[in-house]
Amino acid sequence: MERLREREIITRVLAGEREQFACLVDAYKGQLFHIAYMMTGTAEEADDLVQETFAKVYENLYRFDLERRFFSWLYTICLNTVRRHLKRRSGREQVGRTMPVAAPGGSDHTDVSGNGHGAGDSAEEHYHRQERLARLGDSLAMLPVDMREAVALRFLNELSFKELGDILEVTPEAAKMRVYRGLARLKELMGEE
Repeated sequence: MERLREREIITRVLAGEREQFACLVDAYKGQLFHIAYMMTGTAEEADDLVQETFAKVYENLYRFDLERRFFSWLYTICLNTVRRHLKRRSGREQVGRTMPVAAPGGSDHTDVSGNGHGAGDSAEEHYHRQERLARLGDSLAMLPVDMREAVALRFLNELSFKELGDILEVTPEAAKMRVYRGLARLKELMGEE
C-alpha cells in the first residue's frame, strides 16, 4: 500500500471513521500471518497473534508518527507480540519443533526464497524438493529467534536491510549480520556447502 494512502486511512481512523481500519487489516494481514506462522509453526497461533497485533495497532494508532513508514511500525508490533508469545510458550513446551516453510493454503511449489518450480517436475524431483523444504523448516526451528525472524523477514517479505533494521530496531548493518549469521547457521544445520 502506498504511504500516502496509508496516511489518509490512518488520519480518517483517528478522526473517528473506525471502519477504515479494515483497509489496513486487509492490506497487511497476509504478510503478518506468514511471519507469525513461520515463527510459531501453527496456523491457529499465527491467527491469534495477527488478531492480537491488529488490536494493539488499533489501540495505539494515535501514537503512530505519520512521518514514519506504517509497515515498519506494524511489523515491529507484530514481532514483539510473537516474541512475547514464544517466550511464554517456551516455558510450557519445547520450542524447537518443526517450522513450516510455506503458510497453509500456499503453493507447495514455492520455496523459502519465493522461487517457483515447474509443474513438469517428476515425482522424484517433487519428493526431493518436499524433503528439502521439510529439512529447511526443521533447521529454521533450531535457529535462535532473532536469527529466525531476520531470515524470515528478509526472504519472505523481500525487505531491504534498512527496512529490516527499522523493524528489528537495529542498524541496517546489524540486521545484515543477523541474516548472514542465520543463513550460515542454516547451511550448517542442513549440512550444505
